[in-house]
Amino acid sequence: TSHQGNDFQMTDEDWQRLNAVVRDFHEDGRFVVFPGYEWSANTTAGGDRNVIYRNEGQPILRSSHWQIPDTPETDISPAHPA
Repeated sequence: TSHQGNDFQMTDEDWQRLNAVVRDFHEDGRFVVFPGYEWSANTTAGGDRNVIYRNEGQPILRSSHWQIPDTPETDISPAHPA
């Protein structure tokens, strides 16, 4: 199971809380919980994506940061570690 809040609506604290819930409820082989969020494209054409991580503790890569050159969100190459 998973929960996807919109990236622009989730604070860093919300993301940390969501990851804590994943840790608390995940039971290997019995009840699998994935941390995730909805990456919301900033276009009139939509383009929203559900981002689901296999493990907790991963970064939230906000759709509003793609234009800022000094954030990791600007690296959208297939080899990006996220």
